[in-house]
Amino acid sequence: NETGRIWIGSSKNNRGRPWLFGQFEEQCLNAALYLLEISDLKDTSHGNPILVARKLTAMANDNDGDGGVLAGNWSGDYFGGTAPTKWIGSPAIFDEFMRTKRTVKFGQCWVFSGILTTLCRTLGIPARSVTNFESAHDTDLSMTIDNHWDPAGKPLKQLDDSVWNFHVWNETYMSRPDLPDGMGGWQAIDSTPQEQSEGVFRCGPAPVNAIKEGL
Repeated sequence: NETGRIWIGSSKNNRGRPWLFGQFEEQCLNAALYLLEISDLKDTSHGNPILVARKLTAMANDNDGDGGVLAGNWSGDYFGGTAPTKWIGSPAIFDEFMRTKRTVKFGQCWVFSGILTTLCRTLGIPARSVTNFESAHDTDLSMTIDNHWDPAGKPLKQLDDSVWNFHVWNETYMSRPDLPDGMGGWQAIDSTPQEQSEGVFRCGPAPVNAIKEGL
């Protein structure tokens, strides 16, 4: 389907935002091909969905100054751009991006997920947007959500991990010949710029089976 819903809100109060993915629209395909062209992914790797999906998670955002599609903004001040809540689909974002060849302002997690679903689908990689409520954000790879206090018992909020009301990322479906048996199928990817992977704001693909097994 070219249309769907991306779920936002909280665990007790949530709703599906209608979203036009538009993966068959010309500007969406052109944008996907353009992003691969300006990226550092070798032409010989363009047929590898593992590498393509990973590269798209980096190119959907512009945190690395690589000419990516969307600038994230969680400040509440959207002067000079479009508020994330105003977007209702990917084609309008890619229209602006391809017309100006400049990063589009602004996006938040569901917008990043929406355009990444489109980018993957338009290149033939099955993809979907996935929402997690009460979504923990582990910043130090400890696999725990940590709170900190100083010796006097004063909270050190700046060091704490966080739990968001919700977060939206993506899953893509592909085989994983580079991994042990059982690791194919749905793979988690995320283009919302949170943490760097190998020095770049990108995430995945990570087998959902491996995540559920804690590998």
